[in-house]
Amino acid sequence: MSWAVVCVAGYEKGALVDANRVETRIQRLEWLIERLDEVRRAGEGAYLADEQRRAAAERWFQVAVQICIDLGTQLVTEHSVRLPPTTPTSSRPSGRGA
Repeated sequence: MSWAVVCVAGYEKGALVDANRVETRIQRLEWLIERLDEVRRAGEGAYLADEQRRAAAERWFQVAVQICIDLGTQLVTEHSVRLPPTTPTSSRPSGRGA
């Protein structure tokens, strides 16, 4: 079982974040990491000699970073402290001379 499945399985029913969307993004991230690892294994010489390889690797890296940012934002959204649904008006500060 991949860590993506374990991660997605942790979401509760009725969560703010769509578990299927998270799983899709994690799968895409795994694919991108595999491509970047292939570039790394080919070596620095191959990387520097091939402008298209450099451009592809740069784009793959940008997309991977953006996915990480998006997933982080989703996690923060999901696990943020939520305000109570209703707060009595009398308990709120009036903002006047308090």
